[in-house]
Amino acid sequence: MERGTNTQQRVTLERLVAVAGELFAERGYRATTLDDVANALNVKKASLYYYIDTKNSLLRAIYDQILNRIADQVVPISKQNLPADERLRRMLESHIDFVTSERSLLSVVFQEEWELPEEMQETIRQMKRSYEDAFAEVVEDGQREGLLRAGSSRLMVLGLLGMTNWMHTWYNPDRHDKREIVGEFVQLLERGWLASDAPARPAWPRADSVEAAMADTFTLAHELRERIESLESELTFAKERLDQGVIRMGTEKERHD
Repeated sequence: MERGTNTQQRVTLERLVAVAGELFAERGYRATTLDDVANALNVKKASLYYYIDTKNSLLRAIYDQILNRIADQVVPISKQNLPADERLRRMLESHIDFVTSERSLLSVVFQEEWELPEEMQETIRQMKRSYEDAFAEVVEDGQREGLLRAGSSRLMVLGLLGMTNWMHTWYNPDRHDKREIVGEFVQLLERGWLASDAPARPAWPRADSVEAAMADTFTLAHELRERIESLESELTFAKERLDQGVIRMGTEKERHD
């Protein structure tokens, strides 16, 4: 498609994505029309079609841009010639820097994925998984080097990103110091929330009573008992059918004899 008027030339994909992201975040994807986006850009709707053909493709463009940009900023740190724990700290800092700088677009990314067609959703999931894998590889490097404790790298990464991604809902640059957040999060992730002289306890939350502690076990036993009774009933029915078949076959054989 040829570029048209000077107005069209002033619209860039980056500006289109930024404005659309702000509108989607403020009003919701479904409540926002392409006319709304065009009006916010002060252009005719036809100008948007240089870059996108539907609102879905505009939403996909938001995902492509934000996920590629955060990957370009954070993933190269995972390849630096540094100990794994330091790479992980720097990746976390860079990730938080991006999340706090792109709150509007990320609120769309975290909330509107289900509006995309399934094939687009699958592509987005693959992009997210590739980003998560970069963190997981660093965690596994740290485990091999003895710098990070053994455990599921996948769950560690999901916990790390889940905690930091949610910042888009509460971070306010007027009230929060970004560097302080990075420091507190790193301390929490590396050392946990217990003081150094706190008594050691099991990692999992403790039940309030013996009954509560045993509840899941009793539930499982009850489910197993019901399943065994069901299987016994099915076996009894099958035995009866087999017995009837044997008797019928014996009767027919006697008649032939």
